[in-house]
Formats: sequence, structure tokens, C-alpha cells
Amino acid sequence: MMVADGMTKGGRPCIPEDISGSALELAVKMKLGQVLMVYPDDKKLDASGLIGAILVQTFPCRKVR
Repeated sequence: MMVADGMTKGGRPCIPEDISGSALELAVKMKLGQVLMVYPDDKKLDASGLIGAILVQTFPCRKVR
């Protein structure tokens, strides 16, 4: 819920409207694999928080100027 409320450090993710569920799943799995190769201890973290952080990193909202 913290991600949905924009209360996380990275804000909230902005998932493109035209992305399919399978493309979203693939993007998250690829990023998750990269993160866990560098930070293997992250496997011990709560899955929802880790996936939320990956969503924010992979699909950041653009800042309005």
C-alpha cells in the first residue's frame, strides 16, 4: 500500500497503459534476476516490498516540468 500511496522513497510506479501482463511479468523477472545477482541477500526480504521497488525502478514516473 505504501507504493500505491506514493510513500516509498522512489515514489510510485507508472506502468504504461499499453503493456501486456506477460510483458510486465517479463520486465519484472529480468530486473529481479539482475538485482538478486548483485544483492543475493535480498532474497530474504519481503517479496511485496522487493517487487514494489523493482516496479518503481523499472517504470518510474516522469517528473512534470
